[in-house]
Amino acid sequence: MITPIAPTRWWLAATAAVLLLSVQTVLADSLREQLRHRLEFSQLQGELRVNGDNVHAAEALRRFYGERSFAPAWINSSGANAAARELLAVLAAAHEHGLRPDDYHLSALQQRLASWDQRGGDHRRGLSVDLELLFSDALLMYATHMLAGRINPQSIDPEWFAEMRGGDIVAIAQRALAAGRLRSELAALAPRDPGYRALQQALAQWRERAHLAPTLPPIAGGAAFKPGAQDPRVPALRRRLGLEPGDSTDYDAELVAAVVAFQQQRGLENDGVVGPMTLAELNRSAADIVDTLILNLERWRWLPASLGERHILVNIADFRLRYVAPDREPLEMKVVVGKAYRRTPVFSARMTYAVLNPYWEVPPSIAVRDLLPKIRKDPDFLQTQGFELLSGWGAQQQLVDASAINWRAMNAANFRYRLRQRPGPLNALGRVKFMLPNPFSVYLHDTPATELFTRNVRSFSSGCIRLEKPRELFAAVAEHSHEWPEGSAPARINHTVSLQRALPVHLLYWTAWVDAHGELQLRPDIYQRDQRLLTALRQPAP
Repeated sequence: MITPIAPTRWWLAATAAVLLLSVQTVLADSLREQLRHRLEFSQLQGELRVNGDNVHAAEALRRFYGERSFAPAWINSSGANAAARELLAVLAAAHEHGLRPDDYHLSALQQRLASWDQRGGDHRRGLSVDLELLFSDALLMYATHMLAGRINPQSIDPEWFAEMRGGDIVAIAQRALAAGRLRSELAALAPRDPGYRALQQALAQWRERAHLAPTLPPIAGGAAFKPGAQDPRVPALRRRLGLEPGDSTDYDAELVAAVVAFQQQRGLENDGVVGPMTLAELNRSAADIVDTLILNLERWRWLPASLGERHILVNIADFRLRYVAPDREPLEMKVVVGKAYRRTPVFSARMTYAVLNPYWEVPPSIAVRDLLPKIRKDPDFLQTQGFELLSGWGAQQQLVDASAINWRAMNAANFRYRLRQRPGPLNALGRVKFMLPNPFSVYLHDTPATELFTRNVRSFSSGCIRLEKPRELFAAVAEHSHEWPEGSAPARINHTVSLQRALPVHLLYWTAWVDAHGELQLRPDIYQRDQRLLTALRQPAP
């Protein structure tokens, strides 16, 4: 049987509930007004700070609270609400993405919450405004960094043109709070490709290594280790490779096999010889590799939301291309990329057509810097290499007699001609070029210099991508076309083949990734891009 509440007890309980609701309403209204005043005053000041803590997303904050009529999102009369506690947990795990929790005020939030719990009255009211602003700024900044990265790549590298994901961060934040799914909504902002998650796992593993063995001594320099030789540094080499050190100094078959596997994972010449480059990679600390993983996770966040169901991905640092389509096994091949002083830029574009038996229209910079010295040295160079000298374009185009030119008087200032190489076996573009219209005049193409694909480091071009298997790529992207020229003579000159479907092409620069077998792959930083990004990531949040 239910015992009714005595009238006096009922009245006391009801009165207490009304008083509590009244207090909560007064506190909420007071906090609302303080938030409005602080945000409006900060706009007049031109900056927004919370007792020494920089607020990074001031404009977004004003919009965020304006859309809520300045209603608090995180703090009530009892302190931090459930959403605030959930956000604290998300921020504490920011390091799993290679981000720094304190970039999102984590320590400041924890300290102020502890102070809030210990104080009362007016002090609490002031802290409530601080906490509201810091929580919201943390949410907006974290969401921004997850969606588009912490660093704008063009601020540190003028040759990096990322097609970053976009989104209305304020709308995302409001939706996540309204739905009560803060953790899952923020997690959904991270790149969804399995490659990103695999790199996160590798980061956790290498952090553990750095913690367990932070002072593993380096292998001393000296002559190269060669298979079958003896060397007193062998025990140190074995430790570096995770093998039992033992007392033997023999560079035996087991150790050679481990070195070869290591060289393959680091993109080195896999000959089993521990020369200077292999030794330098062996001596890299776990902390250094952690940094490399962190900066490559950042590069993942610069990518489009989807690479495309069908796409081409070129990893410049790995000198490799991978064509992916749902109806076939991936097509992989070696590529040649730009030299260190003519670096291949990073960007995404769409391949729309190919040209069979193309002319090579020589860019003016290459004509002056590379070819003009050869022409001065050998008057027959243009003829023997199949070049035409032209003036004008279109209807005004004319062939020029190269023998009538005083080449010794030619220089960058007065060279006004065009150089064009005819199709044929000497043509620098080979049998085909794949066009992906872009502002850098970069494209993919065949090459007669096939011997370069035997090299381990393949940075020899002037920025374009030379292909090891152009015929296979043409068959894949042109789909049902059977127009590939046979024999040694070109069949159709400068013949355009339009693709039935535009194909996304991504020229990327990854110095760390996890391959299809779950192995971490690391590559030398051929363009010295890693250090600039790492330096930027180590700076305080802007």
